[in-house]
Amino acid sequence: MFRDTFNGGARPAKAGTPYAVPSLRFLLGRPAALVRRTLCAMLVFCLGLAGLSALGQVAQEYDLKAAFLCKFALFVEWPTNAFPDAQTPITIGVLGTDPFGKSLGEAVRNGIVQKRRLDVETYSSVEGITKLADETNRTCHILFVSQSESGKLGRIFAGLKDRHILTVGESDRFCQSGGIIQFVIVENKIRFIINQDAAKAAKIKLSATLLDLAEKNRKR
Repeated sequence: MFRDTFNGGARPAKAGTPYAVPSLRFLLGRPAALVRRTLCAMLVFCLGLAGLSALGQVAQEYDLKAAFLCKFALFVEWPTNAFPDAQTPITIGVLGTDPFGKSLGEAVRNGIVQKRRLDVETYSSVEGITKLADETNRTCHILFVSQSESGKLGRIFAGLKDRHILTVGESDRFCQSGGIIQFVIVENKIRFIINQDAAKAAKIKLSATLLDLAEKNRKR
């Protein structure tokens, strides 16, 4: 998704594939105000596309949610110890039944965010996430918690305590249960809300742009 060129806007995506966004390399050395405006425009662009879906086909919905997961990485600052070394990728994980099909893999292909490549991992249990991190340094940074795990949220968040993981879900009361970002449907469009306390507990810093958009969604 995040290619090496910038053509003044997002490139059109092929039918049935996630939506492309401009490369962050364009922003290197640019004024801070331009960087902020460009990043904001990128996420707003994604929100606009989410509106076009209007809860159409399930495949389209998860194409868009896959794009969101990738774009969230643009607006998050993790503690330095969340990455064992400079080559460690930003890993987007899926816990439970994977609803994305090929969408998430396509979305992260050749992706570079914060000078790190994007990677995808799937997990069958929260214990698998922590074991993989502790034994092999393969750390998860953004975790999508599938609907299939909605009855286990308390145990999941307890298992992830003190881990620097941006948790994202779509289950009812996901944020109230301790998740950080919850996809919601507002006027038949995909939006999101944020639990700032959960983000602070995970020592994850969210950008003002992301928080502002979430606040607007909450007030709708």
